[in-house]
Amino acid sequence: MDNASELGRVKRDDQVDVVIRKGEFMGKAYVDIREYLKADSFEGFTKRGIRIPADLYAELVAQMNKS
Repeated sequence: MDNASELGRVKRDDQVDVVIRKGEFMGKAYVDIREYLKADSFEGFTKRGIRIPADLYAELVAQMNKS
């Protein structure tokens, strides 16, 4: 996942950001929405998140924008 590029970051609290990244995994493009923890004991991405195929990203955004 080192090839992932960050699309955006939302601060949840003093220790956690929600990070949106795009990248490639096993030859397929994806969008990853995952928590990034900044604590004394650990700093990095957690298991809390979701990875979706990049071609479904536009559909996900459209569904979130529906009223």
